[in-house]
Amino acid sequence: KNSHQLQTMIDDGWEYPTKMAYQPLMVDLMKFFHGGVDYPSDAKFTREELLELGPLDIKRWLANKAFGDPDYDVAQGDRPTFARSNSLEYAKKAISFFMPNRLPNWSNGEGNPTKSAVVNNLIREVKQFEVRGEGVPDQSMRAITEQEFRMTLNLFRAQNGWTSAWKYSTMALWQYHLIGRIDDVVHFKLDDLKAHARFGFAMQTKVRWSKNVLEERSCPDQILLGAMDPLFCILANLGLYLESYLCKFPNSTYLFISHATHNGPKNLIQTYRSKLDTVVLQTAAFKACS
Repeated sequence: KNSHQLQTMIDDGWEYPTKMAYQPLMVDLMKFFHGGVDYPSDAKFTREELLELGPLDIKRWLANKAFGDPDYDVAQGDRPTFARSNSLEYAKKAISFFMPNRLPNWSNGEGNPTKSAVVNNLIREVKQFEVRGEGVPDQSMRAITEQEFRMTLNLFRAQNGWTSAWKYSTMALWQYHLIGRIDDVVHFKLDDLKAHARFGFAMQTKVRWSKNVLEERSCPDQILLGAMDPLFCILANLGLYLESYLCKFPNSTYLFISHATHNGPKNLIQTYRSKLDTVVLQTAAFKACS
């Protein structure tokens, strides 16, 4: 083992935290801090290495992301045209996760360097440029309109194949009805569905949120109500979908994944999004109603 790994192992009373989503940013910061040292993607840094980081180091790293220059000068015309403030805030949050003293604010040379005035002032400055239209354009998406959603369902159902006409259209309606994400939709199981305990005209389903819900009690069963509009009625459409789905895949345990595998949900998300793009979003009919 190299000296870097050995030093990580002998740290007493502290372990390098692990979070896959944040790790690339931590590696990127340490590469910047050490002048371009090429660390492996799974590098584990010691407590001593992380304690060397100060607010100015993190500020310069973030400035390099936003302005393309760690020592930018707005008086010379430098503007944050490479990254938005929300990207910087996410990077700040990621680095904070790894800090040995991540809870206290930075004060008198101690604490969490991400929780410092110089870092917060940089992000605030980038926000000001965004408001003036001098930063990276806003890429956030707006909510879909009713007309657009109707077009989405109609375009899916106009396809010849069963997967697009029935499965993808039902997935879209299920997501819309539960106000969820497509990441949530792919995790539902057949036995999540049941008759409503009190109302005979409704159904209920266990909810399998994929993100942001950490306790089971935070996601109680949700009610499924029908609609007078046949295009929007989840009960009618779900019944028709299940009739054909269970004939095709009688041994399936998932609502939308016919063959349960480790990568099943991820693969379905990718194929659904690809088909949504080609069958719906890129068509002239959809663009005309947008």
